[in-house]
Amino acid sequence: MATKNESVSSCDKEGIEEKNNIDKVGKMNEGTQSDNKTVVNDTPKKGPKFVVAKDDPTKDSLINSISLFVDENKQFIQNGLYVIAFFGVIKIGHTVRAFTRFSSASKIPEQFFKENVQLYVRVKSTDVAAYKSEKLPKLVASHIPIFQTPFNKQSESNISLLVPGLHIDSDYIDKCKDILQKDYQDKKLKVLLLERYQDECAIGEAREVSWWPARNKWVGQQLVYQGYGHVSGNCQSLSKSYLNSLQKSQLSAQRMKRGIWQQSSNQPSLSLVSRLKNYFSNFHPR
Repeated sequence: MATKNESVSSCDKEGIEEKNNIDKVGKMNEGTQSDNKTVVNDTPKKGPKFVVAKDDPTKDSLINSISLFVDENKQFIQNGLYVIAFFGVIKIGHTVRAFTRFSSASKIPEQFFKENVQLYVRVKSTDVAAYKSEKLPKLVASHIPIFQTPFNKQSESNISLLVPGLHIDSDYIDKCKDILQKDYQDKKLKVLLLERYQDECAIGEAREVSWWPARNKWVGQQLVYQGYGHVSGNCQSLSKSYLNSLQKSQLSAQRMKRGIWQQSSNQPSLSLVSRLKNYFSNFHPR
């Protein structure tokens, strides 16, 4: 009997172990299926495409055909527009000479003078030169192109520029040279082109560029303000703002009797308030 009971119990144990093994295999299969479902669910879904209904009367129209083509080729169309925009910018840059650094005044296109184009330059040297039997400030400057590249940075540029609108008195030429060198040597200026002179010099208005508008001084304005010269009509195409600044500077020099106006006796005497006002305006000439 003992032997029989032992055999029965051993059979029961084997049956239980076999059942447990079957359960484990079932759970492993379920885990594998759930993992596969997770992987499938993680795949990104594509967005809806442009669909035309079968019974749509306009499905064969030109608009639907174009819309379908654009929807299927969005990436190619976008890249093509980027390429067209890039070459468009390059074309515009070449048209306005944005990458060109002019080596001399003779290299500046004649169209630039007709349209009064503005250039940026950096002053290399200053002097006083003759123009139509009058004395004007002269600057030798290097042209600063709109877009600087490693290629145009290395090119040499020496543009001779005469600043019109005033005539420097012969007794104050040396003082004018000192002021020009002190105020504008190695300074960045904005030049408004007016005309070409003898194919080697450019005639143009020049002013210092500053972040504070009140400090944007015109070249020649300080010379007239100190009485070292007077306003002249040696150029007929001067801008109104530049001419007004010269006239205001000359009026101040006349009232304060500076420079060439020291011997002038037909000017009315100024009150103390006017003298103080003119004195302090000397620090910020306009």
